[in-house]
Amino acid sequence: MESHQVRKLQIGCGANLLDDWLNTDVNPTPRIIFLDATRRLPFANSTFNYVFCEHMIEHIEYQKAAQFVREVYRILRPGGKFRAAIPDLRFVIELYGEVKNDARQEYISWMFNQLHDFDVELDSVVINYLMRGFTPAHKFIYDFKTLKMLLVKNGFSDIISYGPGESDDEQLKGVEGHGRMVPRKFNDMETLVVECTKPELVT
Repeated sequence: MESHQVRKLQIGCGANLLDDWLNTDVNPTPRIIFLDATRRLPFANSTFNYVFCEHMIEHIEYQKAAQFVREVYRILRPGGKFRAAIPDLRFVIELYGEVKNDARQEYISWMFNQLHDFDVELDSVVINYLMRGFTPAHKFIYDFKTLKMLLVKNGFSDIISYGPGESDDEQLKGVEGHGRMVPRKFNDMETLVVECTKPELVT
């Protein structure tokens, strides 16, 4: 990493190994460095140009997520960017109700087929699973305004929402891997991607 002019850190990478990134996870392998995102990050201030995490923040309590965001801000260089992909609370809420478009009904049917403990296809079952059913469980689901509030409170600016794989920054295009684990059309529906910037130093 010391030899890289552009330093990029991925936190909670799972199986999504990115070239030219330092890939880290709580479950290390020979190619993945151990990192616990709920603790102080083991890097000096202003180390990285980019930090990225995908479907990770929702698995830790809100207070721990706030601590994590502060740590990301600390280790980013001024002008550096943080990109986070998360399940979108707005999408989850919109699954509930009598009237659904075809895409949402297809998503509910697909999700229901992943479950084995229920014999009736209900939107409420799928919503409960999305909220708490994963291992490790989801602890807090964000929408854009909630995540934006957390980021602004901890110093970030220029907060923008994108679709998975999309960015105005070439370094951040196509970094998501969750769409290889679930059908891409469903990943695009359920995932909110947010980018933000650590402001440049004011002189």
